[in-house]
Amino acid sequence: MQGRDTALVQPKRCGAEPSLHPHPIDASRSLLRRRFLSGIALATSGGWTLAQASPSPEEGDFSTAFGSWPRLVGAWRKGAGNYVGYWSLGAGVHGVETGFRGHQVLLDPSRPSQAIAIARRPGRRIARVDFEASSVIASREIEEGRTLNGHAVFSEDGATLYTSENDRKTGNGFIGLRHADTLAKYAEFSSYGVGPHGILRIDDTLLIANGGVQVIPDAGKGAPLRMDPSLTQIDLRDGQLIAQWRLKDPQLSIRHIARGRNGKVGVALQGAHFDLEERLAAPVLAIFDGRSLSVCESARSVALRGYAGDVAALEDGGREYFAVGCTHANQVAWWRSDGSWERAMAQPSACALGAMQNMLFAATEAGYATRVLPSTEWSSSDRSIDVEWENHLLVVPST
Repeated sequence: MQGRDTALVQPKRCGAEPSLHPHPIDASRSLLRRRFLSGIALATSGGWTLAQASPSPEEGDFSTAFGSWPRLVGAWRKGAGNYVGYWSLGAGVHGVETGFRGHQVLLDPSRPSQAIAIARRPGRRIARVDFEASSVIASREIEEGRTLNGHAVFSEDGATLYTSENDRKTGNGFIGLRHADTLAKYAEFSSYGVGPHGILRIDDTLLIANGGVQVIPDAGKGAPLRMDPSLTQIDLRDGQLIAQWRLKDPQLSIRHIARGRNGKVGVALQGAHFDLEERLAAPVLAIFDGRSLSVCESARSVALRGYAGDVAALEDGGREYFAVGCTHANQVAWWRSDGSWERAMAQPSACALGAMQNMLFAATEAGYATRVLPSTEWSSSDRSIDVEWENHLLVVPST
């Protein structure tokens, strides 16, 4: 672990938007750190996304309703159009065209009929969509000199949206602070790394997956210029660095994160090695226990091709698992939360994953949705969704 104490720095202001008035810092960073390590804080990215990590008891035991399907919320492509919306069994897809390819979609915690869609990296747009009105009600271009990296998270009160961003020239990472209603940025924090991607709010802290890959934005996802991946925790009250962790292999890009009920965090990895053989053999999952970041090994007979898409955490039969969508290997790989290998399951173009209670759901670019229940001998079932699903999904109860 690498950490350092720093002097108080106010967040950088942006434009003429209203100033941030942070509440008094009434708890030391050491207290936040202890709470983080002890697992007291609950992982949340606001609103319905709680269903992925710690579903509420009133949602029912889905193991007794395996015939039921929840709603799957996300972004997809169909024909020449790019959409944000949801799929449900029987009704199919209900989407709103956004004009850009979305990456992560998250529901507004105070207005669950509305969602925020963030463009995939290097992204230029962010939008607020109203499913009931079937329209985009707010849209904003990223500020000059910045690109969006596809991910965001709400503050606890839902008033602020935190977005992972890059400086277009240097690759240095930032967390944008935006008014959730208008999507206008009013301040930003450093991400203390390069290329922040997935982010996770835990109490008054933010856990950041700094992908570590610097590329030339105008060249799209070109060859990396430098690598410096890290898992970083910052204080959301003032943007200060609390702690930072790195893997021994600097060519393992840290991309997505999911937190289980036991407090452990699954970290999806993508190999960025120049040597093809090394890249294809790269591990795709690490587990963070609050103190250290450890790479997980898979079975030698299973080729995961060094690339993790999404990651999800779930609990079933008293066991906690992390599932990883291994897109290039057309498989979903499973580990127990202690880091031990479980199995791999075939899934063409596997990427987007989400969990509710004891079930895993996947949606694919190939146009299928799949659910898996580990405790019933890993039984699974598929449904055609007839769209090209993007990289992430939310799972919410059907209404």
